[in-house]
Amino acid sequence: KPHLDPWLLLILLVASALMLSSLDNGRLWQDEAETAVLARNILQFGYPTAFDGVNLLNPGLRFREGFVWTYHTWFSLYLTAASFLLFGVTTWAARFPFVLLGIASIWLASRLIFRITRDRALARWTAVLMTTSVPFLLHMRECRYYAPSVLFSLWMSWAYLRFLKQRPGSNWELACSSIMLFHSNHGVFIPVTLALIVHFLWSRPSTVIWRSALRVGLVTAICTVPFMLYLQAWQHHDFPGWKELSRHVAYYFRQINKFILPIPFWALLAFFNRKSLGRLWGRAGSEQRQGWILAASLLGIGILFLIFLPWQRHFRYLIYLLPWLLMLQAAGL
Repeated sequence: KPHLDPWLLLILLVASALMLSSLDNGRLWQDEAETAVLARNILQFGYPTAFDGVNLLNPGLRFREGFVWTYHTWFSLYLTAASFLLFGVTTWAARFPFVLLGIASIWLASRLIFRITRDRALARWTAVLMTTSVPFLLHMRECRYYAPSVLFSLWMSWAYLRFLKQRPGSNWELACSSIMLFHSNHGVFIPVTLALIVHFLWSRPSTVIWRSALRVGLVTAICTVPFMLYLQAWQHHDFPGWKELSRHVAYYFRQINKFILPIPFWALLAFFNRKSLGRLWGRAGSEQRQGWILAASLLGIGILFLIFLPWQRHFRYLIYLLPWLLMLQAAGL
């Protein structure tokens, strides 16, 4: 097991200072306020209701009987409610637990890339890039599903790599991380699960691993499918039409290129440094190669999902892919 890296600890302290400072500076914006209002209603009624007896939240949306909120999954709502219960109903309390998850995401992303490559410098670079990414910091400071989506998608990937090696407890870890990701954001759970399935089929697992996968899948389905039906998860997704597809492609290319990593620059550099990158890519069948193919699967399916299914396009939909994109940039550096 790798010893505690003092440089990583220093990076996490810097990230904590950046994300925890002045959390109450600025009111909750529209979507944050939506989460906070629902969390406050949980404290009063015990469940996320859009109606508190006086005010109706987002009346244009569909609700279940009793104005039960079904537009999002509920983990972020109950997390915020727990913070309100501990610290009071304030702007700072609304954002605080999400910052903690954001800090944990930096640590887990660095551990994940180290597990794939066994390269400590690459793990440090990944943590530095995440800590100095303004879009990442801003999203982790918000009272919304962004931080849980990032953390639990990374955890699910970590658990999956352990699962392929049949490490002790990896079956339950994969099931738990999958369930937590679903209840944080089913719009992230679906492409991440598809990416893992594609990678699993590519890896040609043994019969023993297949049986374990079926058990994990069954447990996950029992804990997610009924809730997916109750929430009517398909209400978010609609084929945008062929005219919009090109706009989706152009939009996400611009957002990644401008705010995460310069795509043409790194593509050109990779072309002229193929031998150096080949060493990072690893040997055929190695855990290193397996990890990078997982990264490619997550990024490819994740971006295709955003292009073809949601009718809206927003930068925040990319946020769970940001650590993987910064891992690529770290490899380039």
